[in-house]
Amino acid sequence: MGRVFRIWRGDWKKNAQDQWYFVPNHEDYGFTIYMDSPETFPVINSTVQEYYMLTSVTPILITYSMPNWMLLPSRPSAPRTLASTSDLVELMNQRPPLTDITLLCTIGAKSVAEFHFLTRSDFSIGFSTYVVGDGQDDIARARYEGLVLGERLLLSESVLAEIFGEEKMVIIHRVALEMAHAER
Repeated sequence: MGRVFRIWRGDWKKNAQDQWYFVPNHEDYGFTIYMDSPETFPVINSTVQEYYMLTSVTPILITYSMPNWMLLPSRPSAPRTLASTSDLVELMNQRPPLTDITLLCTIGAKSVAEFHFLTRSDFSIGFSTYVVGDGQDDIARARYEGLVLGERLLLSESVLAEIFGEEKMVIIHRVALEMAHAER
């Protein structure tokens, strides 16, 4: 059975109570697509790229959040990241068959890095992985602090983007957010 997907562009934020909310891009009216089979996650990704006129290396994060009426007031939950066809199939199986599914897209290096920062997910630079959040042991904490509390090279964002390209800028924005977080 086919499904209707409504797709919006914007950024995820967290308030002081750690509740997630999506801020839609005020210039975006979103778009709707109909898909006959769930085995088409790459189709959604390429449709987003085409609709928003993005290059193949522009970072895109496709997420889903349960509607407010389905959430328990005391249990704020992070949005779910969809990265594969199996994620999409699982989502479709959780929703009633005749309902539209709203997918929320975060686009661009800085916005994607901010989302990963807010989720406090681990990140890698080359072959080094940095553990953040509750999963840190003493060794991981020392490596992380060596990165974010060390010497800094001041360059403008445009120069960095020119050198590394937008795809690599995700990690640069992420490190900048980690440094600001460590200073608090």
